[in-house]
Amino acid sequence: MGWVILEKTWEFLVLFNQFDGFIADVLVTFFSIFLSVWLSIRYALKRFVTEKWWERKATAYEEVILATYQSFQFFDEHLHAFTEGHELEEGYDIEVRITAKQAHAAIASAKTIGALKLSDRFLDRLRQLDKATASSGVRPGEPPNWMDYLVDSHAAYSDCLADLQKIARQDLGI
Repeated sequence: MGWVILEKTWEFLVLFNQFDGFIADVLVTFFSIFLSVWLSIRYALKRFVTEKWWERKATAYEEVILATYQSFQFFDEHLHAFTEGHELEEGYDIEVRITAKQAHAAIASAKTIGALKLSDRFLDRLRQLDKATASSGVRPGEPPNWMDYLVDSHAAYSDCLADLQKIARQDLGI
C-alpha cells in the first residue's frame, strides 16, 4: 500500500515537472531561500551572543576599575588634605571611608567571582595591588606613619589604575 502511494506520487511529480521544470525550479528556489535565511539567522544569533558577552565583560572591567578608583580617592583626598596641612571635614571623611570600604568589597568580590569575565592578567594585577597596599607605610626600623601610608598607597593605586585600564583595553580589543 505504501509503495503504491509513493509510486503514484512520483508519477504525479514527474508529470508535473514536465511543465518546463517547474517543480525543480520551485525546489531549488525554496532550498536556496531556506539556506540563506538559516545562515543569516545563525550568523545574527552568533553575533548577538558575542556582542552580549563582550558587553558583559566590558561592564565587569568598568565596575572593577571604578571600584579601584573609588578606593584610590580615599588616599587621594587624605593625601591632598595632609599636604595642605588640614584634615578632611568629618562628614566628608566618613563619606569617603564608606565609599572606599564598599569599593574594596567590590574589588574583593571581583577577585573571587570575576574569573568568568576578567582575564588572569587583570586579576593578578589586583592581587599585586593588595600586596603593595599591605606593605604601605612600612619602613624597616621605623614605626609606620600616616604620611608614608598615604604616599605608598596612593602610588600603588595610581599605578594599578593605569595598568588595569591598559589590560582592559587589550582584553576588550579597544
